[in-house]
Amino acid sequence: MPAQPVRLVSMSTSDRRQLTRRLPPLHGEDAVAIERFLDAAWAGQGLAPATLSAYRSDLQAVARWLRAERDTGLAQAQTPQLFDYLAMRADA
Repeated sequence: MPAQPVRLVSMSTSDRRQLTRRLPPLHGEDAVAIERFLDAAWAGQGLAPATLSAYRSDLQAVARWLRAERDTGLAQAQTPQLFDYLAMRADA
């Protein structure tokens, strides 16, 4: 059963940081998918190490949030779930 939605509009920046700290560790399936994506991005576009690091950090954050807040993995995420994450980040 998916977790209840978190009311993000009324959350302070401090509350959102605490929420992030409480997220579960990165799931193995998500970690593998992220590394495969980064390998392909590097091979196909020759991205700089700093860019790859930023992509990794962003993808890990969304993957952890999806597991905690929407009970799904990165590969199974649907567009509305990703918009929910972006809305949460926009309020940060």
